[in-house]
Amino acid sequence: MRIRILILAASLLALTLPAEAQWNVERRSGNVVAMAAGLGGRIHVGVSCQGSDHVLAVTLAGRGAFQTGDIEVQWDDGSTEQYALQHQNDTLSGSSASPRVRTLIDKLRRRNTAQLRVTSRQNERVTDRISLAGSSRSIGALPCSSSTSASSSRPSGRTDQQIRQLLINQSIARYSGSCPCPYNTDRGGRRCGRRSAYSRPGGASPLCYPGDVSDEAVAAYRARTPR
Repeated sequence: MRIRILILAASLLALTLPAEAQWNVERRSGNVVAMAAGLGGRIHVGVSCQGSDHVLAVTLAGRGAFQTGDIEVQWDDGSTEQYALQHQNDTLSGSSASPRVRTLIDKLRRRNTAQLRVTSRQNERVTDRISLAGSSRSIGALPCSSSTSASSSRPSGRTDQQIRQLLINQSIARYSGSCPCPYNTDRGGRRCGRRSAYSRPGGASPLCYPGDVSDEAVAAYRARTPR
């Protein structure tokens, strides 16, 4: 596991994508890596495989070291989450064998952008925004993703992704107003954005993004839906 993480970290440190680049897939030292550089060029993110699991690695430009394994992620909808990854000097890493890391990788595949904030060895708060355009395709091209996709298809006839979208559509349909989600438009044709019910604390909490639908909700749908 440690050797695989070191290979992934070396791949990220060698990343020479321009700041505006999206995700791409490269083969380095026999390892297939889906990777992207932050739009500010300060943080690099990559995902590779360890057997049937995904391995996430985060590095700083210029071989910078981290003080802790804590990482703060602000998603495109304004929500913020904290994650604790393994701290190995110049690399933060985690395996999808951990449910928490699996959730993070899933959201990286489903959201549009993510702002990452970490702490360097010099106790500096380093922030960079990662475009997630192409992340789903790139991570989906990894060998371990094909096995995950195969196991995600159940006899119900719908994939997990289709069920998540169905539950989102049902949640939005139950909302009585015109602005359930940030990407919806109001009656005047304006994008809802932060005026949406999803963005406001308290009150209605519609499902708007695939990452909002838990694995438990998907399992519950399968349990109550005839095959």
